[in-house]
Amino acid sequence: MTIRIDQVERGEYDGTLHAQRQVSILWWLQRHPQVVHYRVLDVDPREFDDELAGKLILCRPLDGICVEQVQAQIRDWLEAGWDQAATFGIMN
Repeated sequence: MTIRIDQVERGEYDGTLHAQRQVSILWWLQRHPQVVHYRVLDVDPREFDDELAGKLILCRPLDGICVEQVQAQIRDWLEAGWDQAATFGIMN
């Protein structure tokens, strides 16, 4: 399912479907075009479709980024050359 930003702005999306977080993130990114390299940290992959799935780093609610696997994913991304990244989308 793809939800376009203009649908949200016109009130055509009521947030009842999964992907409410994705819509919020895409809305924010559209308004901040200088952010081109980012990752999304979240606990629920069902909130995201293919558009952001490749940007998603999953973590458990109680552990957050304290787990080595999550830290390694963030580190790998940063070491890949995105150390100038503007933001991490942290949602809980």
